[in-house]
Amino acid sequence: MQVISIINPDNVPEAEALTFEKQEAVRAIVFNKDRNKIATQYSANHNYHKLPGGGLEGNEDLITALKRECREELGYGVEVEREPGEVIEYRKNEKQKIQRISHYYVTRVIGEQGELNLDAGEMRSGFVAEWLTPDEAVKIWQKEIMEASEHRNNRYILPRDLYVIKYFISLQKA
Repeated sequence: MQVISIINPDNVPEAEALTFEKQEAVRAIVFNKDRNKIATQYSANHNYHKLPGGGLEGNEDLITALKRECREELGYGVEVEREPGEVIEYRKNEKQKIQRISHYYVTRVIGEQGELNLDAGEMRSGFVAEWLTPDEAVKIWQKEIMEASEHRNNRYILPRDLYVIKYFISLQKA
């Protein structure tokens, strides 16, 4: 998979990065049935958006994890259309050193919407699904990056998803 972006706000040197715990995650650009809007997860309690997705559970492969995450967070099944790439983040603080590789997929909803199955953290954050055009999403993410008060949102989550949405838009226009 092509690397879309590397997020390393602390300028972690390559030798130190080799010691970081590695984590994999899956994330999706999910189109609605009309293919004019994408799904986002909006945290009402922390005032930011992110793309649907999350970590792998047990021995899940990437596609199985992606489909599970979309069903849990959006209530929809999804069909994978393409794999634009991945974003690598180096997260370093006093408690942890993590290299997170987020694998991104372009998908579309299939079937009818079912029940959401948010985890406790997602429920505490007040996550709700919001459907936006890709251009609307870029404007919202840019605004939220400028206004972000939470360290990890501003340094990792918001820039990570913004890179991917912009990259996807550039592919559509090419």
